Amino acid sequence: MYHYNRMLTILLLVLTLTFTAFAGVMVVTKETDKTTGKVTMSTLYIDKQGIRVETGENVGADLVIFRKDKNSFWVIDTQKGTYMEITKSDIEKMNSMIDHQMKMMEEQIKNLPPAQQEMMKKHMQQMMGVGETPKEEYKKVKSGVKVNQWVCDVYEGFQDGAKFEEIYTVDWGSVGISKEDLLPFKEMEEFFSSMHSRNKGKGKGSRFDFGFEDEGYEGVPVKEVYYDGGQVQSITEVVKITRQDFSADLFNLPKGLKKAENPFQEMETPQQWK
Repeated sequence: MYHYNRMLTILLLVLTLTFTAFAGVMVVTKETDKTTGKVTMSTLYIDKQGIRVETGENVGADLVIFRKDKNSFWVIDTQKGTYMEITKSDIEKMNSMIDHQMKMMEEQIKNLPPAQQEMMKKHMQQMMGVGETPKEEYKKVKSGVKVNQWVCDVYEGFQDGAKFEEIYTVDWGSVGISKEDLLPFKEMEEFFSSMHSRNKGKGKGSRFDFGFEDEGYEGVPVKEVYYDGGQVQSITEVVKITRQDFSADLFNLPKGLKKAENPFQEMETPQQWK
């Protein structure tokens, strides 16, 4: 699951940076972990064929490919020569399992005092990554700040009154982006919809809004600085965007890989719980 979570994080960080779905676009990002000093480069490819993200020191070492036409999200480790396939049915099975476990937990704690019930529910939701997420609020604090080739506005983001990020944005038109050019990511949003819809309120999962919802800031993010406890944890920025034609093979599962065990397939179905 590490590779899946890692690749999904990269997708969430750059999902708003897309051009027309019918022209190939390559976006290169740099993520700096300020706690370790580690720098990770990622390359995002967007095309009508699908979405591909390569992450790691070696190009192609870790990658994911999303293909709506094949109903598949592939998590690939080329170093090990393996891949894991996640399908829509896998996500639905996971959601069914979470629902079942939540109902079992509610049954077990129903005789506890109300305050203890609420505490146990919140703990369970945190463990499973579901439930209410803190609302995000943004305020514009600067303009005219240079980030690589872009001149940006700067917004500070707050959750429950605590600063958790800074976002540097540019006007959609200055990079040739429109909200109508998000078809590949919109398709991926629908693929994962039952998963992220569990989180109520606005949180980092709201990056799956793909610009169709009010994010609280204007423009397209080209740099994001994340905070925790008042300290910078990581910085992600876009370093290059280019248009080019891609080979259809770029969005196909590479040959010669061995299929790895899929943890979703080990989950029992609701019929098996009865």
